Amino acid sequence: MIEFKECFKGHTIECVFDQARTHTAKSHSVNDFSRSVGTKCTVDKIQYLDPNGKARSIDCFFQSGPNKGLSKGLDVIAKELGIAQPEKFKLPALRDHLSTHPAFQNVGVSQYSAIFQKFTILFAFHRSLVSNFLRKNTT
Repeated sequence: MIEFKECFKGHTIECVFDQARTHTAKSHSVNDFSRSVGTKCTVDKIQYLDPNGKARSIDCFFQSGPNKGLSKGLDVIAKELGIAQPEKFKLPALRDHLSTHPAFQNVGVSQYSAIFQKFTILFAFHRSLVSNFLRKNTT
């Protein structure tokens, strides 16, 4: 998408998706992360909207320092999200607590793409539904 930002600057882009699971599946889950530095992590970055509607982003891997290239783990991510003393929680309780944070809410991949790439999403119904409606409601 980045290469098109300059070419289509000032244009309105509308994307049409059907209601397939792949378009509405969430990009990550709190269960996709382990607790410690350098452990399981399935995404490079978490993008979310804060309560004020402002787009936020957190890297899931260290970008510099002695842990550069390693995953941050839930303890570090929780601290960056403003959760006080995450190390005092047991892992299930920490995951429970984080699951209520906007960064881990169930928002589909296509919805995040629209928010962060600034384009409009239109959902299309299955072709047979449209055909049946037209057949029944037109002469």
